[in-house]
Amino acid sequence: MKDNKTLKIVICGILIFVLGIIIGSFSANHTFSSVSRFLYAAMSEATDSNATDSNATDSNATNSDATASNATDSNYYNNDNEIYLNVFELSKATAQPGERVNVTLETIGRPLYGASVCLDNGGGVIPCFDIECDEQGSYFIVPKNIVPGTYNTDYLTLYGINSDETTFVNVYSRRNDIFYNEYTGEVFNNVWWGGTLTIPGDDVAKSNAVPSEAKKTITLKSFELKDQEVKAGENVKFKFKTEEEIESIKLTFVSEDKKEINVYGKDIKNNPVIAIPSNVAPGAYTLTTLTLVSKDATVTYTNVKDSSNYFDFAGKITIKENKKESYIYNISDIDDKILSSISDAPEGITISINADANPMISEELFKAISGKNKTLEITYAGNVITFSGKNLTDPKAMNVKIQTELISDSINMSRRLTNEGVIINFADNGTLPGTATIKVKITEEMKSVLGNKAIKLYYYNAVDEKFELIDNNIKAKNGYYEIKIDHTSKYVMVTSKIDDSLVTESSDAVTFQKSNTVNILLVVFGFIIIAAVIVVVIILNNKKNNSKSKINKEEKE
Repeated sequence: MKDNKTLKIVICGILIFVLGIIIGSFSANHTFSSVSRFLYAAMSEATDSNATDSNATDSNATNSDATASNATDSNYYNNDNEIYLNVFELSKATAQPGERVNVTLETIGRPLYGASVCLDNGGGVIPCFDIECDEQGSYFIVPKNIVPGTYNTDYLTLYGINSDETTFVNVYSRRNDIFYNEYTGEVFNNVWWGGTLTIPGDDVAKSNAVPSEAKKTITLKSFELKDQEVKAGENVKFKFKTEEEIESIKLTFVSEDKKEINVYGKDIKNNPVIAIPSNVAPGAYTLTTLTLVSKDATVTYTNVKDSSNYFDFAGKITIKENKKESYIYNISDIDDKILSSISDAPEGITISINADANPMISEELFKAISGKNKTLEITYAGNVITFSGKNLTDPKAMNVKIQTELISDSINMSRRLTNEGVIINFADNGTLPGTATIKVKITEEMKSVLGNKAIKLYYYNAVDEKFELIDNNIKAKNGYYEIKIDHTSKYVMVTSKIDDSLVTESSDAVTFQKSNTVNILLVVFGFIIIAAVIVVVIILNNKKNNSKSKINKEEKE
């Protein structure tokens, strides 16, 4: 009888052990399935209802002539990890900051659950924005702080769903009017890509390389940069004052032989510094322009007296040599040589990348540190995203764009929540290459609603329009809120608890599961039960054997 009970306990422990493994595997592969289905349904619905004003294309991508002309076998276009771009077209050629631009987006292959687009004005400014859907179709909103000029659509990121409900990303780019899949290297000749957008401004007719002022302005009150000798890879302090709050600042220097370098401000609110990129050649460089970006405007100041945005500033840096083992770069400078240098760099180093000019981070950059004791630190608009090479599980391209807005300023979110707080809009990358530590810069606008209180972080689940608690005690530190996430989408930060009717019951379980704690505990618990049963069995057997020995001894006597 006792043996039967023991057997049952052993079987129970084994079942719990197996259950832990199954849950761990399931959660890893199906975290985003419901979100994916929702977003794809929204995208498909927008396509069916004719997403653009131009009516230039048939909105049913699978039945269009272009699809038929390319397709030879329908099964070929249904392979996992494959989305083929058929049509991408903007509904208008001119738009104002803050204006909506409808798009036609047709693809072949696996279902879409999202997309984003990056534009390039030829002057080093590459804004990126998500393509969203509503009852009127697919669209994006031109940022209020965009630099006037003429932009070409250079990158289109497509987020797809595989047959097992895992997600993947494909990036298409246009170089010299040739269209490439950045992941496979394939060239596509049958793509309809209508993507030139002009943002009106005083200098549109002039070179787009020098940004002009947008509708709202930024008033520069003072600027100071002392002449000094530095090494490439070192930080250089500077001071400045503006009437408006600044998101980012770019300093442009020109060498004696007319070579131009751009450096971006770090920690500009507390202790402004610029980090000299490690790949800058030795020489003397003179400061020529300052580009300031706020939430509502982008303004470039120059020390040329004939300029409309003249400001009397000066600054000269002389670079003598490179700092030993420094790995500081602008995203626009990353090439095969730098990737090789990062890959071959010693363990324990930190690679710092500024992505203000272009938030798209390549798969190759993640692969260069994957599995190694190296840290990748990416700065975008004052926010800092950090990955550990040892913890990367799926090196892939990602968009590091982060934008914040007040809940009260969002029509959709303010309808759902009465809480005061802040929305964090991440570019929708699905599952990240690994767990990211993100330092979200605290702005004065955020302070006005969050104050100095500890905040609660919720993930917004667009499927059931519910919120899931991620962390209930995040405190401000050195001007940042620090969070850890393994996927990007929409989050909210509030100081008070969100109403229970709006919070999914599985909130804590989901958070628990995302950290793999549930399956780990189940496995450990299973091991403990099995081990305990084995110990009990051994003790019982020993007692039984001792009892038999005692009886035998007594019989002999």
